[in-house]
Amino acid sequence: MKRKLNDIATVCNLSQMVNLPTKININKSGVLSLTCINHLFTNSADKCSKVVSVPIRFSDHNMIAMARKAKVPKAGPKIIYKRIYKNFCENKFTEGLRNLPWDCVFESTHTEAALLEFVKLCSSVTSMCLLKNSL
Repeated sequence: MKRKLNDIATVCNLSQMVNLPTKININKSGVLSLTCINHLFTNSADKCSKVVSVPIRFSDHNMIAMARKAKVPKAGPKIIYKRIYKNFCENKFTEGLRNLPWDCVFESTHTEAALLEFVKLCSSVTSMCLLKNSL
């Protein structure tokens, strides 16, 4: 059975990660028996940490632990936008609001559509009156 399992693992390009005893028995005559009964196969052994066999008090079978090594992708540069109010012209802003076509907001029968149109109109005037710089 062991030979068959090794042949299948070889054909499938798999590596057995557990190579240490995972079951400990002491028979009646006091002879210690260490066997590996766990099987953990992978096709990327280089992406796996070292396998650890941890004894558990209430069992003759050890717990097996292994971690997968994964790289966390680095985040791109963070761009912060800042509005500069130094060149804000209040008269230009209020005049821009007066000249907007508000009919499309008032005539809308759906509140969501009216809100989207309102935000679009206000944003156009705000963008025109304020400089927007990236830091």
